[in-house]
Amino acid sequence: SGTRIGGIAASIIGATFNEVHNHGNVANNHPIGGGAAGLSGNADSVTFTRVSSTGDISNRTGQFNALGDPMSFSDVAGLIGYVGQTNQVSISDCFSTGLLTGGPDEYDIGGLIADLYDLQSAAVIAVHNCYAANTFSGGRIGAGAAFGNINIRSGESPSITFTNIYWNTATGSGDHITGFNGDTAFSAPTQIIALSPAQMQDASSFVGFDFTNIWWPPVGNAYPLLR
Repeated sequence: SGTRIGGIAASIIGATFNEVHNHGNVANNHPIGGGAAGLSGNADSVTFTRVSSTGDISNRTGQFNALGDPMSFSDVAGLIGYVGQTNQVSISDCFSTGLLTGGPDEYDIGGLIADLYDLQSAAVIAVHNCYAANTFSGGRIGAGAAFGNINIRSGESPSITFTNIYWNTATGSGDHITGFNGDTAFSAPTQIIALSPAQMQDASSFVGFDFTNIWWPPVGNAYPLLR
């Protein structure tokens, strides 16, 4: 029951995650799901540092609410399903892999965050030195390899900073060909950088990553891993 589910926490309020990793699958029978957390409350401060999720995340398909109406809204993400309104969210040195599966109805899907919704001027979103190397299946709306949707409330000016964000171009679906798919009022950031699978296996591709203290450089066919 409920409306959100996460590999580490369903809902996070004023939380700090440091060196936390989810390797399990999340079978999401809830509208909002993430490999690490389902939802970050609308006015909360959340910090993710050295967090990863490698499990498969799937949302409900063909489910109905108590009135018998189809459930037509879901957020599916490798890390956080939903961030909204006046959140203050900091994510650094994190990654997500695994299969993200969306249902046939409207939803947002993203390797790092599925839905940054109705952001207001008090919101502070900072994501640095992260990558998404997920594969995708299904879905229709707000699909992005790194971020599914970024929606800013009209007339508001939240602080949004993306630095050294990388995504794997081999997403497994032609519907997810960009790292960003969001509100037209927010231009696609240049710091969300597409890498081929071969580039993902080359440490020199990951500008800004600390391969001495924080990350292990990729070896063979692997991608960077956290120490």
